[in-house]
Amino acid sequence: MRDYYRLTLLGVSLLVGLVFSFYHLTIPRWLNESRYTPLALNQSSPSVAVDETIFYASRAREILDGHWWLNDVGIVEYKNTPSPFVGETVPAVILAGLSRLGGGVDSGFMLADFIFPGMVFILLSLLLRRLTDKPYLSLAGALAVMISYHYLASFPFLPSVLKQIIQVFNLGSYSHLIRSSHPQISLVIFLVWVSAYFKNKNYLWLGGLLGLLTYTHLFYWSFAFAWTVVGLSLALISREPQRAKTLGLSLVIGLALGLLYWLNLCWFYQLPQRPDFILNSWLATGWPFKSIALILLMLGLAKITVKNKILSQFWLSFFSTSLIIVTGSQILGLGFDDPIGHWLLRVIYPLTAVFGFNLLFNYLKRDNRYLALGLTLLLLGYQARLHWQYFKNQAPAFMIESERLELFDWLNKNTAKDSVVITAGLTDNLYLPVYTHNNVFIPQSQLTLAPTAEAESRFLIAQKIAGVSEAELKNMFKENAALKLIKRFDFDHCAGHYLYFRRFVGKDYYNCAIPKEKLTGLLDQYAKLEPGLTKYRADYWLGTTPIAFGKLLWENSKYKIYELP
Repeated sequence: MRDYYRLTLLGVSLLVGLVFSFYHLTIPRWLNESRYTPLALNQSSPSVAVDETIFYASRAREILDGHWWLNDVGIVEYKNTPSPFVGETVPAVILAGLSRLGGGVDSGFMLADFIFPGMVFILLSLLLRRLTDKPYLSLAGALAVMISYHYLASFPFLPSVLKQIIQVFNLGSYSHLIRSSHPQISLVIFLVWVSAYFKNKNYLWLGGLLGLLTYTHLFYWSFAFAWTVVGLSLALISREPQRAKTLGLSLVIGLALGLLYWLNLCWFYQLPQRPDFILNSWLATGWPFKSIALILLMLGLAKITVKNKILSQFWLSFFSTSLIIVTGSQILGLGFDDPIGHWLLRVIYPLTAVFGFNLLFNYLKRDNRYLALGLTLLLLGYQARLHWQYFKNQAPAFMIESERLELFDWLNKNTAKDSVVITAGLTDNLYLPVYTHNNVFIPQSQLTLAPTAEAESRFLIAQKIAGVSEAELKNMFKENAALKLIKRFDFDHCAGHYLYFRRFVGKDYYNCAIPKEKLTGLLDQYAKLEPGLTKYRADYWLGTTPIAFGKLLWENSKYKIYELP
């Protein structure tokens, strides 16, 4: 019986991996094209491709290029500057390893989509099994959690959820769990820690996992540390010395293992450009009252319905931590990094869904194997349909131009690692740190440690060399209502987002506009600027038209590369 369950668990996990990754094989066949990549930036690119390309693939490439201490991914002058990016080293290292194995960064992300959703499924299944002692129902429950947890963002509006379910069934949709780095890799490590926390494992194991989480993602390690403190407090109140000792020592070990990160963060906060970085990232969205109501409801249910002491402590400590995190962040004025809240989407909603199935399965008298397997296959089929519909409709968005591929190949073969390529095209500035070993000249606000004034200066210099008119420059800071409506970017003409991220638009994420006085200042600065090189390092010019200086090294039907004096 046990061997049958293990084989079933493994078999379903492989099917999960296929359902969450098959489109990497089918899109090139649907389009009869070999230029497919999950890391594409164009006006049709969905947010998953945008985020993975800009924020995560560039960090994996940094590791591949030998920069093991993550900091600025694009600007060579800031490669040794302390940064908070160190806190995402573990996912970057894992993706870099998969990229090495697959022969390219984009291949690494494809492999991740097969490997990590299956691992998440296994860990959720095992967690539910420990909570309910119903192994086969736990398979269906784990898959249901993976497919549905994001619907908790619509609480308490059930009609809205039903409308979404019908809509995505017809049009298709992609799962949040195809997002590599976070939640894929970080969630796997977090769920291992959650399982150890529930089983009250020895403090060395718990503390080691806490330390490892410190180098994954802010929203996972912060929740894990807070949960440990809450659990420690409850253990002290209920006079459980052994559990208090385990949690207390694990906290000390976790803090000690995270020391490099804490020191790096302290050094970062002493930098003069630190306020610029924070202002570009800052977003206060107001009190999430619906989410607080959901947490309070679950806290009450846990208190009333869960009679088992260990289960009760587990869930009460979880929902208490959730309440502290969500309300505390608002009281302290931290706001959310995203309108729906990363803590909610990455941690609270998934485990709240687990709690829901924990309650449901505990009220069922028996573990019906055949019913559970039938539901599991039905859920797999449902998710497969969603992915099939979505990626077949959106397939052209995942193409990259052959001229760009030729460009990347030439740069990788003919330029030195970490050499600097200056180009006015903002899309190319985003692509180069991903597909080549080169650095760029214009820093992207969320990836750089350069001061905003320097980023503005570099941007204007590149535009001046390219011969961009003031009218064209002004157009790069305008709102594109049509693209904003469908939540897409024209990357080359969205300098407001590139240079300032959320600083001027807040929740209006797809708005490229900046304040009138800021634009006037940039235009005045641009009018006085003379074309030519400056004190910033630049080794090659990349453009689509000739320039008056430098030596032409290579060109194709679209691009020209000049060696600069």
